[in-house]
Amino acid sequence: MASPASVLPRLRVMCGRNAALGPGRVQLLELIGETGSLRAAAGRMGMAYMTAWKHVKTLNRRFRSPVVVAQRGGQTGGGAVLTEMGRRVVALYHRMEEQSQAAIQEDFREFETLLKRVTRRAAHGPSAGGGAWKQHRQKANWPFADSHSQYHLPSRLKPRKRPGRRPSVSGGRGAQRSRR
Repeated sequence: MASPASVLPRLRVMCGRNAALGPGRVQLLELIGETGSLRAAAGRMGMAYMTAWKHVKTLNRRFRSPVVVAQRGGQTGGGAVLTEMGRRVVALYHRMEEQSQAAIQEDFREFETLLKRVTRRAAHGPSAGGGAWKQHRQKANWPFADSHSQYHLPSRLKPRKRPGRRPSVSGGRGAQRSRR
């Protein structure tokens, strides 16, 4: 059975050279709204708490009013709340995604005619399903678990590049030998 082609545009709202908002940060905001907890949202994304906290701080600085309000832990347990501004940002981002998807459909249909018919088994090898990467996306509860280009491969799943030993430049053994 042939696997249908699909196109998933990835929007990034840029402020200068820096991405102010993209699919990962939008997902973080959605999960904060859903769970009421920055820690839980980060955990569901497979992200470190401090990384999630840095993203929230960056987002709060980028918009006119905070998108997330966090309360410290303690007896009440703390938490994080998606503000009205945060809900508007997420809704507008999704609306822009839908509009961009609709805008490219005609050209994509023409593009699709240029593709070879490829069966799912041929496209993905004998496992016909993406292996560890697909399992990771499903475990992390990502919204597009079947798409292959929606999210970048997490560093723990990337193959390691080991070109060999590099010479020491920071005071390692023999770094400061004098010529005699």
